[in-house]
Amino acid sequence: MADETCEFCGSDQNLEDHHIVPMKLPMCKECHHELHRYYDKSRVAQPMVYNPKTKRFEKRSAVEMAKAYISAYEQWLSEKEKR
Repeated sequence: MADETCEFCGSDQNLEDHHIVPMKLPMCKECHHELHRYYDKSRVAQPMVYNPKTKRFEKRSAVEMAKAYISAYEQWLSEKEKR
């Protein structure tokens, strides 16, 4: 990762490639962990969701999971830009 910096804070220390959504995005270790904590908090990785119409838990498709990650990433990014 020579000559790369974190996409969010500009740090050039402890860089890692993000491995979920978005893919292959250079992030410093601190921003990377912050994003994963946000994903955990938003429960984006849950494979089952409750459907209030059927009153049952249903499996999420891969497309639904990807959309959930993208949505959570956009929310996290929006919150981070406000700081």
